Amino acid sequence: MKHTIETKQKMRQSALGKPKSQETKDKISLAKKGKPSKPHSQESIEKMRLSKIGKKRAPFSKKARENMSKGQQGKKMSEESKLKISKSSKGRPKSKEAIKKSRLANLGRKASEETRKKMSDSGKGRKLSEEHKQILIQCNKDRVVSPETRNKMREAQKGNQNRLGKGKIEG
Repeated sequence: MKHTIETKQKMRQSALGKPKSQETKDKISLAKKGKPSKPHSQESIEKMRLSKIGKKRAPFSKKARENMSKGQQGKKMSEESKLKISKSSKGRPKSKEAIKKSRLANLGRKASEETRKKMSDSGKGRKLSEEHKQILIQCNKDRVVSPETRNKMREAQKGNQNRLGKGKIEG
């Protein structure tokens, strides 16, 4: 037996606002599980898109952010995705606030010996332009260094050629 549109409307109106028992909700849920939902038409997609233009989405709650974070834990990102993220982030200027937060987050953190070695190796053999050398010389001209620090620097430079080409530190 098929219901007419008028009968369906009457049935809908009579059921509207009536609370459903948990058992009924579970039955409805079970009946809908595994069935694909009806896809939106191109017209309705366009309407939804236009309705959202210019509206700013509210920030996610702390709980929602935690759930999203948990959902991503343990997932491996593809190299392609990593490159995309890297490319989009490079060259983007950081705000003063972001720089300050980053600095405070890393303040007091000690780098491991392995990390310090890597940082040291990355700078070795790097060629500086004459302009850069002059800037470094200007910056260090008025620098006040204690005799103890001066001795440490002298010991560190023994046998090494200084990057600025001076060869030794005079004191």
